Amino acid sequence: MIGLVADQVFAEAQDELRRRSPASDRAKVAAIRHDLFRQQLEFLDDPARRKAALCGRRAGKTFSAAAYLIQTCLLKPGSNCLFLTLTKGSARGLLWRPPGTGLKHLNKVYDLGIQFHNTELIAYFPNGSLIALMGAESRDEIEKQRGQAYDLVVIDECKSFPSAVITELVREVIAPALHDRLGSLVLMGTPGSILAGVFYEVTRDGSRHSQRFAKKRRCKREWSFHRWNVRDNVAMPHIWASALKDKRAAGWADDHPIWRREYLGEWVGDFDSRVSKYDPDKNSWTPDPRSTNAHGLPDEHEWRYMCGLDFGFEDDFALVVAAHSDTCETLYHVTDFKSPHLTVADIARKIREFETQFGGFDVIVGDSAGKAMIDALGEEYGIDVLPAEKKEKRNYIELQNSDLVGGRIRIRAGSNLETEIEVLQWNEKMTLPDRSCADHAYDAFLYLWRWAVHRFAAPAPVRPRPGTPQYDDMAADEELVRARAAAERREKLDWWEADAEQLGGFDRDDYGVELDGGSW
Repeated sequence: MIGLVADQVFAEAQDELRRRSPASDRAKVAAIRHDLFRQQLEFLDDPARRKAALCGRRAGKTFSAAAYLIQTCLLKPGSNCLFLTLTKGSARGLLWRPPGTGLKHLNKVYDLGIQFHNTELIAYFPNGSLIALMGAESRDEIEKQRGQAYDLVVIDECKSFPSAVITELVREVIAPALHDRLGSLVLMGTPGSILAGVFYEVTRDGSRHSQRFAKKRRCKREWSFHRWNVRDNVAMPHIWASALKDKRAAGWADDHPIWRREYLGEWVGDFDSRVSKYDPDKNSWTPDPRSTNAHGLPDEHEWRYMCGLDFGFEDDFALVVAAHSDTCETLYHVTDFKSPHLTVADIARKIREFETQFGGFDVIVGDSAGKAMIDALGEEYGIDVLPAEKKEKRNYIELQNSDLVGGRIRIRAGSNLETEIEVLQWNEKMTLPDRSCADHAYDAFLYLWRWAVHRFAAPAPVRPRPGTPQYDDMAADEELVRARAAAERREKLDWWEADAEQLGGFDRDDYGVELDGGSW
């Protein structure tokens, strides 16, 4: 009942804002709404403060988000709105420049008078409202949202978020930021192949958390759920015909997972669509507090360390450290670091910090696309980075997957790499990872994995425990070997002395004979 009253108050407040907003701004909103089809209008006009939209590709989802954000800014002067995706680069690609959906394009089409800050990705409206574009691929970026106050937050491409990350965002970070301004929260995106997380829970059939939107029916649950696909996009009817052509060309049946997910907007679980065969039960590890190794690695091996780098500026720079040994068949991911907007000096400083922590690296290998960065690190800072081989990436991914399936790779639990690897999915053609998913730590780990020696390791012999019969037998064998070696040395020395006497005698010290063995 409380939720129904709150939604009613919210709806009445929005109506009052519309009546008070300038006629010129109302006219601009009307022009934008004229270009929306029925499902999009229902989505914008739904009075619920928590809404979710599940859409297939090319269904007009991003234009709906842009229209909703612009409408809020025009009808409520001084609005603070946020468009959030997993990566800032993805947010830029979806809502900043693209024709048809980008804010810069819509600014010209509808004469909105927006001023753009291209570095911070903030759109400023003449009435004091703003739309900020941000990513949430790192802990630091998520923390930036705490303490804010928003009128509208749209989280897009929700399938790309790890379950734990989007759950924390929704429940602990964004929800408290909506109270001051009676703000709204929208989750939207195409369905994925991983049937988990808050987005799946509120958009799946039979969800107890959401209610499918219907006109003249008040939402009685936490979320109001909207769904449409490319066939509903009557504003661009040719796209559905093109989608059917793609389906025929690919030979997909009506129940093919890609067709159902990407075009019809339906949840379909499909383990094969995941890039990595990571299994937490088999491939996850946590440092052993009893280990004498500084990083909690198994004591029975001598460990060496490697470093992988994936360069980015708007997207994250990622650094990953892994440990390998000549006597261990398992490669251990030990730690990692991610951050956007790092200069060459920042990156060099971070590499030196990790070098100090791990006592140096066998090899530092980095993204060959960052050749200028690699050259600068070498010439200006004396840090030698080998360029990674990026050809045949799909083949190397499958080879690494063989190591994962065989249990020969361990990923540090709770790390950036584990967060990425759990949800990284193939693109529609199953050729490369989906660009909407964060893969910077994953790429850095793939680069260094190719240089690891764990695949060629020879296990060290296991010594029995003292006091056991096996230990006594081993000690007797070792004593026999030492006795035989001593006898051979004495035999050689006796031969030398006998031969020397025939030559008139000798002083052993003159010839430097090593009585404890070795060469002479």
